[in-house]
Amino acid sequence: MSQIASVISRTSRPRRWGDAEQRSIAGMAAVVLLLNLVGWGVLLLAVAPQRLTVGSAGVFGIGLGVTAFLLGVRHAFDADHIAAIDNTTRKLIGENRPALSVGFWFSLGHSSVVFGLALRSVTCWESVAPPSTER
Repeated sequence: MSQIASVISRTSRPRRWGDAEQRSIAGMAAVVLLLNLVGWGVLLLAVAPQRLTVGSAGVFGIGLGVTAFLLGVRHAFDADHIAAIDNTTRKLIGENRPALSVGFWFSLGHSSVVFGLALRSVTCWESVAPPSTER
């Protein structure tokens, strides 16, 4: 049997997830939920009450947070992200290795880099920008 036929025969029949896979999926869902709760909690409880503004338009707070979240969700479905996850998943399946959490680890790594760069940008900006006296 050729390698392609072998992959097709393995992927064409449905199979049930085992207990370990169900626990893995539940763990990933819990981490995603926790990260969302922490992010929205920080926005609602720490950032929004300060009534911070950006520029003369006074834009900040909840509206900016919702916009950033929705743009992030849209960015998650960019073709290059889907292709990277799909290619890695197919490679792992072809090697008979587990591929259940590829998308989770890709998104966690990608968002960690984005968060780190945003944090670095903020710290650099604070070191060069004069403090605002407006409130």
